[in-house]
Amino acid sequence: MKRYVVVFEESAQADVRGSYDWGCRAWGKRQAQRWARQLRSAVLKQLGTLPNGFPLAPENGEFPEEIRVAVPAFDALPSLPR
Repeated sequence: MKRYVVVFEESAQADVRGSYDWGCRAWGKRQAQRWARQLRSAVLKQLGTLPNGFPLAPENGEFPEEIRVAVPAFDALPSLPR
């Protein structure tokens, strides 16, 4: 199976960081780190193998390569702690 290179754009990294910061306050640092790692793994797995399953990003025209928006399938997202 072909694998594709996945790069987390700065705004995506900022979104994950904001969610991580919120998670630190809500669940604690350890659980927030676990959640962020699982989210990153889900995005890498899905976008790295099936990029055409995701829509083109609004900024796609600004780059020579295709830029996709990765929103992992709900069942692939890490669970939120209770």
